[in-house]
Amino acid sequence: MADVRDEILKKILDSMTITEQGTIQWQGFASSEYSRYLSLLMSGLMLDNNLQSKLHKLRYGFNSENDVFFGHELNSIFKEMKEESKDKYNEFMNKLDKLLDKIKQNSKPEKFELYYPINIKTDENIEVIKFRDVEIEIKSYDDVKNLLDSDTFKEKFKFEKLTKSKYKYIKVMLWARNKNFAEQTATKYATLILGFVAYSQNYGNSSVTIIGIPKELTQLKLNYIFVFKGDAYAGHYYFEDKSDDKKIYDLNQADISNLNKFVKQFNKIDGKIQEVLFKVMNLYYSGLTEKRINYSFLNFWTALEIIALKKKGIPHFEIIKRLKSILVNLKPIEEHKIIEK
Repeated sequence: MADVRDEILKKILDSMTITEQGTIQWQGFASSEYSRYLSLLMSGLMLDNNLQSKLHKLRYGFNSENDVFFGHELNSIFKEMKEESKDKYNEFMNKLDKLLDKIKQNSKPEKFELYYPINIKTDENIEVIKFRDVEIEIKSYDDVKNLLDSDTFKEKFKFEKLTKSKYKYIKVMLWARNKNFAEQTATKYATLILGFVAYSQNYGNSSVTIIGIPKELTQLKLNYIFVFKGDAYAGHYYFEDKSDDKKIYDLNQADISNLNKFVKQFNKIDGKIQEVLFKVMNLYYSGLTEKRINYSFLNFWTALEIIALKKKGIPHFEIIKRLKSILVNLKPIEEHKIIEK
């Protein structure tokens, strides 16, 4: 039976032409063919657990899906395969392994600091989240002013609109071999603290849309990411909604007290439980910011299934029992152990 991945790879290679100068070029319809099948190939690579594990250990990331150069770092492999008249997926993966080995040999992880403007206001101190080997903290504008007022930053950011002084800033420091890995990983960590902040505000509240189009349940959203490699400004990313006019949430003392309580508990618990809550809070936050009701519900429901430790072999009545213990205070909440797979 033919491997569909072979067919996808062949379509990519057929769309390419190697010039006499040794460069790759696409003409007319071939360019759209290349983009379409490259996206399919990259989607498969993103779901390859073995590859993703290698990339994580290497601390290297491909371009993100919304980048115009998504997947283009693989062009050197495509060029080599085209010249060698090879078009099999297993041959491609062998060459990709060699490329990753070369990256490992020729580079070392470097320190990256990433800053995310967050539309909250408070004079209270917010506890630092400690997760894996990373610290996630919220800084005031005064703490980051020197970085964001540098001549280099102003020059690179001059065409964007952001009232920098009205935001707090999530700071994530980590080690990475390239900016892509730093951004993709740090953004997941930033979403963790957003989930905690949103939960401290929304716990016990409910929202109902009676007339009109349903809206997201919170406007607590990120708009930009500022990346520093070492002490040097390395560029910025922006999200789909990079508007500067979002509501600023004024967090009161009770909000911060709840938030700090969650953070302290998170910092103390076992690493396996932290991993579960990391997934849950990311899904919870996605549910709050999703405008489409069905997708919002799916995020919330998946979060509940994860926190109930659903896995293959557990009967449905046991899942229902666990969910009831979380959602309805009928009995003392049952204790469940995190079992390694």
